[in-house]
Amino acid sequence: MNANELFLSSPKSFNDPFDCRIPPCLKLLRNKERAFEYAERILNNQKNEILSSGNDFEKVSEQYKDLMWNKADILQQNISQITFDVQDKILGILSLTTKWDDILMWSHYGDFHQGICYGFDLKALQNSEEFLYGGFVHYSNEYPLIDPIESIEKEAAKLQTHYKAYNWNYEKEYRLVKVYEDDIDQFSKKRIFKVPDTVFKEIIVGNDFPENELKEIINIASTKKAKLFKANKVAWKFELQRTRIL
Repeated sequence: MNANELFLSSPKSFNDPFDCRIPPCLKLLRNKERAFEYAERILNNQKNEILSSGNDFEKVSEQYKDLMWNKADILQQNISQITFDVQDKILGILSLTTKWDDILMWSHYGDFHQGICYGFDLKALQNSEEFLYGGFVHYSNEYPLIDPIESIEKEAAKLQTHYKAYNWNYEKEYRLVKVYEDDIDQFSKKRIFKVPDTVFKEIIVGNDFPENELKEIINIASTKKAKLFKANKVAWKFELQRTRIL
Protein backbone atom coordinates (compact mmCIF):
# COMPACT_ATOMS: atom_id res chain seq x y z
CA MET A 1 0.00 0.00 0.00
CA ASN A 2 2.95 2.31 0.57
CA ALA A 3 4.76 1.51 -2.69
CA ASN A 4 3.68 4.79 -4.33
CA GLU A 5 2.97 3.04 -7.62
CA LEU A 6 0.38 3.93 -10.24
CA PHE A 7 -0.36 1.74 -13.25
CA LEU A 8 -0.69 3.45 -16.63
CA SER A 9 -3.36 1.44 -18.40
CA SER A 10 -3.48 0.29 -21.99
CA PRO A 11 -6.74 1.24 -23.78
CA LYS A 12 -7.17 -2.49 -24.32
CA SER A 13 -8.07 -2.89 -20.64
CA PHE A 14 -10.86 -0.28 -20.62
CA ASN A 15 -14.41 -1.43 -19.88
CA ASP A 16 -15.95 0.96 -22.43
CA PRO A 17 -15.71 -0.55 -25.96
CA PHE A 18 -15.85 2.96 -27.48
CA ASP A 19 -13.05 4.38 -25.31
CA CYS A 20 -9.91 5.14 -27.35
CA ARG A 21 -11.60 3.48 -30.30
CA ILE A 22 -11.96 6.48 -32.61
CA PRO A 23 -10.08 5.79 -35.87
CA PRO A 24 -9.37 8.07 -38.83
CA CYS A 25 -12.57 8.25 -40.90
CA LEU A 26 -11.82 7.38 -44.53
CA LYS A 27 -15.13 8.72 -45.80
CA LEU A 28 -13.73 12.20 -45.13
CA LEU A 29 -11.27 11.66 -48.01
CA ARG A 30 -13.70 13.29 -50.42
CA ASN A 31 -11.49 13.52 -53.48
CA LYS A 32 -8.87 11.39 -55.21
CA GLU A 33 -6.03 13.78 -54.42
CA ARG A 34 -6.62 13.51 -50.67
CA ALA A 35 -7.15 9.74 -50.86
CA PHE A 36 -3.83 9.29 -52.66
CA GLU A 37 -2.06 11.61 -50.22
CA TYR A 38 -3.19 9.50 -47.28
CA ALA A 39 -2.35 6.27 -49.13
CA GLU A 40 1.17 7.53 -49.83
CA ARG A 41 1.68 8.37 -46.18
CA ILE A 42 0.79 4.82 -45.18
CA LEU A 43 2.85 3.31 -47.99
CA ASN A 44 5.95 5.31 -47.10
CA ASN A 45 5.71 4.08 -43.51
CA GLN A 46 5.61 0.49 -44.77
CA LYS A 47 8.02 0.83 -47.68
CA ASN A 48 10.91 -1.11 -46.13
CA GLU A 49 8.59 -3.92 -45.10
CA ILE A 50 7.07 -4.09 -48.60
CA LEU A 51 10.49 -4.16 -50.30
CA SER A 52 11.95 -6.71 -47.86
CA SER A 53 9.08 -9.07 -48.62
CA GLY A 54 10.11 -9.03 -52.30
CA ASN A 55 7.09 -7.11 -53.60
CA ASP A 56 7.21 -4.43 -56.29
CA PHE A 57 6.66 -1.21 -54.36
CA GLU A 58 5.22 0.70 -57.33
CA LYS A 59 2.74 -2.05 -58.10
CA VAL A 60 1.69 -2.33 -54.45
CA SER A 61 1.29 1.45 -54.34
CA GLU A 62 -0.99 1.49 -57.37
CA GLN A 63 -3.18 -1.27 -55.96
CA TYR A 64 -3.39 0.37 -52.53
CA LYS A 65 -4.28 3.79 -53.95
CA ASP A 66 -7.02 2.18 -56.01
CA LEU A 67 -8.43 0.55 -52.89
CA MET A 68 -8.19 3.79 -50.93
CA TRP A 69 -10.25 5.66 -53.51
CA ASN A 70 -12.65 3.02 -54.81
CA LYS A 71 -13.08 0.67 -51.85
CA ALA A 72 -12.39 2.77 -48.76
CA ASP A 73 -15.08 0.87 -46.86
CA ILE A 74 -12.97 -2.30 -47.15
CA LEU A 75 -9.85 -0.54 -45.90
CA GLN A 76 -11.66 1.22 -43.04
CA GLN A 77 -11.89 -1.87 -40.87
CA ASN A 78 -8.23 -2.72 -41.46
CA ILE A 79 -7.00 0.81 -40.70
CA SER A 80 -9.23 1.03 -37.63
CA GLN A 81 -7.82 -2.21 -36.22
CA ILE A 82 -4.22 -1.17 -36.92
CA THR A 83 -4.87 2.17 -35.17
CA PHE A 84 -6.29 0.44 -32.11
CA ASP A 85 -3.51 -2.17 -31.97
CA VAL A 86 -0.84 0.55 -32.06
CA GLN A 87 -2.55 2.60 -29.36
CA ASP A 88 -2.94 -0.44 -27.12
CA LYS A 89 0.81 -1.06 -27.26
CA ILE A 90 2.26 2.45 -26.99
CA LEU A 91 -0.19 4.39 -24.80
CA GLY A 92 -0.24 4.44 -21.00
CA ILE A 93 -3.21 6.31 -19.54
CA LEU A 94 -3.71 7.63 -16.02
CA SER A 95 -7.39 8.31 -15.30
CA LEU A 96 -8.25 10.79 -12.55
CA THR A 97 -11.36 12.68 -11.47
CA THR A 98 -12.24 15.98 -9.83
CA LYS A 99 -15.07 14.35 -7.85
CA TRP A 100 -14.17 12.64 -4.61
CA ASP A 101 -17.80 12.44 -3.40
CA ASP A 102 -19.52 10.56 -6.21
CA ILE A 103 -21.47 7.65 -4.71
CA LEU A 104 -21.42 5.59 -7.91
CA MET A 105 -17.66 5.92 -8.42
CA TRP A 106 -16.98 4.88 -4.84
CA SER A 107 -19.01 1.76 -5.61
CA HIS A 108 -17.29 1.07 -8.96
CA TYR A 109 -13.70 2.10 -8.24
CA GLY A 110 -13.52 2.34 -4.45
CA ASP A 111 -14.19 -1.28 -3.49
CA PHE A 112 -17.85 -0.64 -2.63
CA HIS A 113 -16.94 2.33 -0.37
CA GLN A 114 -14.41 0.21 1.53
CA GLY A 115 -11.43 1.59 -0.41
CA ILE A 116 -9.29 4.71 -0.60
CA CYS A 117 -9.31 7.87 -2.72
CA TYR A 118 -5.98 9.66 -3.24
CA GLY A 119 -5.76 13.36 -4.04
CA PHE A 120 -2.74 14.37 -6.14
CA ASP A 121 -0.95 17.59 -6.97
CA LEU A 122 -2.03 17.81 -10.61
CA LYS A 123 0.58 20.39 -11.59
CA ALA A 124 3.33 18.14 -10.25
CA LEU A 125 2.01 15.25 -12.36
CA GLN A 126 1.66 17.49 -15.42
CA ASN A 127 5.18 18.82 -15.02
CA SER A 128 6.73 15.39 -14.64
CA GLU A 129 8.49 14.02 -17.71
CA GLU A 130 6.28 10.92 -17.73
CA PHE A 131 3.37 12.32 -19.73
CA LEU A 132 3.14 13.75 -23.24
CA TYR A 133 -0.22 15.44 -22.79
CA GLY A 134 -3.29 15.60 -20.59
CA GLY A 135 -6.68 17.24 -20.16
CA PHE A 136 -10.30 16.79 -19.21
CA VAL A 137 -12.31 14.19 -21.10
CA HIS A 138 -14.97 15.64 -23.40
CA TYR A 139 -18.37 13.95 -23.22
CA SER A 140 -20.81 14.05 -26.12
CA ASN A 141 -23.64 12.21 -27.82
CA GLU A 142 -21.97 12.99 -31.16
CA TYR A 143 -19.37 10.50 -32.41
CA PRO A 144 -16.29 12.47 -33.56
CA LEU A 145 -14.98 12.06 -37.10
CA ILE A 146 -11.21 12.40 -37.50
CA ASP A 147 -9.84 13.51 -40.84
CA PRO A 148 -7.19 10.95 -41.90
CA ILE A 149 -4.86 13.65 -43.25
CA GLU A 150 -4.91 15.41 -39.89
CA SER A 151 -4.84 12.21 -37.81
CA ILE A 152 -1.12 12.53 -37.02
CA GLU A 153 -1.66 15.92 -35.36
CA LYS A 154 -1.55 16.12 -31.57
CA GLU A 155 -5.11 17.44 -31.40
CA ALA A 156 -6.36 14.38 -33.27
CA ALA A 157 -4.52 12.10 -30.85
CA LYS A 158 -6.08 13.93 -27.92
CA LEU A 159 -9.49 13.53 -29.52
CA GLN A 160 -8.95 9.78 -29.66
CA THR A 161 -7.98 9.52 -25.98
CA HIS A 162 -10.12 12.30 -24.44
CA TYR A 163 -13.54 11.86 -26.06
CA LYS A 164 -16.24 9.63 -24.59
CA ALA A 165 -19.97 9.06 -24.79
CA TYR A 166 -22.07 11.43 -22.68
CA ASN A 167 -23.21 8.48 -20.53
CA TRP A 168 -19.84 8.72 -18.73
CA ASN A 169 -20.22 12.41 -17.92
CA TYR A 170 -20.68 11.75 -14.19
CA GLU A 171 -17.01 10.73 -13.92
CA LYS A 172 -15.63 14.23 -14.69
CA GLU A 173 -12.45 12.49 -15.80
CA TYR A 174 -9.03 14.06 -16.28
CA ARG A 175 -6.48 12.00 -18.19
CA LEU A 176 -2.71 12.05 -18.51
CA VAL A 177 -1.18 10.14 -21.42
CA LYS A 178 2.28 8.63 -21.70
CA VAL A 179 3.57 7.45 -25.08
CA TYR A 180 6.08 4.60 -24.92
CA GLU A 181 8.88 4.38 -27.46
CA ASP A 182 8.52 0.61 -27.74
CA ASP A 183 5.49 -1.67 -27.94
CA ILE A 184 4.64 -3.04 -24.51
CA ASP A 185 2.13 -5.55 -23.23
CA GLN A 186 -0.97 -4.32 -21.42
CA PHE A 187 0.24 -6.00 -18.21
CA SER A 188 3.91 -4.98 -18.50
CA LYS A 189 5.70 -3.75 -15.38
CA LYS A 190 7.03 -0.92 -17.57
CA ARG A 191 3.60 0.63 -17.15
CA ILE A 192 4.21 1.25 -13.44
CA PHE A 193 4.76 4.92 -12.56
CA LYS A 194 6.56 5.66 -9.29
CA VAL A 195 4.93 8.64 -7.56
CA PRO A 196 6.96 10.86 -5.19
CA ASP A 197 5.51 11.43 -1.70
CA THR A 198 5.25 15.16 -2.45
CA VAL A 199 2.63 14.52 -5.15
CA PHE A 200 0.15 13.20 -2.55
CA LYS A 201 -1.98 16.04 -1.17
CA GLU A 202 -4.83 14.21 0.56
CA ILE A 203 -6.21 10.76 1.29
CA ILE A 204 -9.88 9.90 1.77
CA VAL A 205 -11.01 6.57 3.16
CA GLY A 206 -14.45 5.29 2.21
CA ASN A 207 -17.58 5.28 4.30
CA ASP A 208 -17.18 1.53 4.97
CA PHE A 209 -13.39 1.46 5.24
CA PRO A 210 -12.30 -1.23 7.77
CA GLU A 211 -11.61 0.34 11.16
CA ASN A 212 -8.80 -2.13 11.87
CA GLU A 213 -6.82 -0.77 8.87
CA LEU A 214 -7.21 2.91 9.72
CA LYS A 215 -4.05 3.11 11.85
CA GLU A 216 -1.92 2.05 8.87
CA ILE A 217 -3.49 4.74 6.68
CA ILE A 218 -2.86 7.37 9.37
CA ASN A 219 0.82 6.39 9.35
CA ILE A 220 0.97 6.58 5.55
CA ALA A 221 -0.71 9.99 5.46
CA SER A 222 1.65 11.26 8.15
CA THR A 223 4.70 10.03 6.21
CA LYS A 224 3.50 11.74 3.05
CA LYS A 225 2.45 14.87 4.96
CA ALA A 226 -0.96 14.53 3.34
CA LYS A 227 -4.33 15.48 4.79
CA LEU A 228 -6.47 12.51 5.79
CA PHE A 229 -10.28 12.44 5.62
CA LYS A 230 -13.07 9.91 6.09
CA ALA A 231 -16.10 9.91 3.80
CA ASN A 232 -19.45 9.61 5.56
CA LYS A 233 -23.08 9.43 4.51
CA VAL A 234 -25.06 12.64 4.98
CA ALA A 235 -28.22 12.05 7.05
CA TRP A 236 -31.44 12.05 5.02
CA LYS A 237 -29.64 12.75 1.74
CA PHE A 238 -28.04 10.73 -1.05
CA GLU A 239 -24.76 12.52 -0.46
CA LEU A 240 -21.31 12.06 1.01
CA GLN A 241 -19.41 14.46 3.23
CA ARG A 242 -15.94 14.09 4.68
CA THR A 243 -14.46 14.71 8.10
CA ARG A 244 -10.79 15.36 8.66
CA ILE A 245 -8.81 12.82 10.66
CA LEU A 246 -5.27 14.19 10.20
